[in-house]
Amino acid sequence: MAQNLELKAACTVADHDRIVALLAERETEIVELNQVDRYYAVPNGRLKMRWIGAEEAELIRYHRPDAAGVRLSTYHRLPLNPAQADILDAMLAELFGEKVTVRKIRKLGILGHTRIHLDAVDGLGEFVELETVLGDGPDAENVGRAEYENMVQLLGLNCLEPIAGSYSDLLGEGTHT
Repeated sequence: MAQNLELKAACTVADHDRIVALLAERETEIVELNQVDRYYAVPNGRLKMRWIGAEEAELIRYHRPDAAGVRLSTYHRLPLNPAQADILDAMLAELFGEKVTVRKIRKLGILGHTRIHLDAVDGLGEFVELETVLGDGPDAENVGRAEYENMVQLLGLNCLEPIAGSYSDLLGEGTHT
């Protein structure tokens, strides 16, 4: 299983603009993605199907504590083409039931081993997420934590309100479209 250190924080459009400017200063490419995440009502952890525009999809299974601030996440990703995703989605929805669907526009930048997500989530507002991917080896978490802390400082995220849980939790247990 892959691992990363994560942070999710509520923010404003002005925070997004400030972070985009900081990334531009470092010549970091920013890609805009339209994402739809369907979460399934699994008994533990989280399981979601993600469609990225009309061209890509992936099934993501992950576990992480629902705590505000930095948290360690373990995950599996299975890239799919959209037709495969649609078939598997129907099977998973029948098997587990749908928990919630999250729609968002994500601006994605990558610095080092850290993915920076600037999300505009339908029904919730603006957020920033960090995901610092951990390498292998006995010191991987310490190395990753150092990069993560540097990113928090660089992007000025200490003053933002960290969020526990996922967007699916914030939207509630009902189905949203």
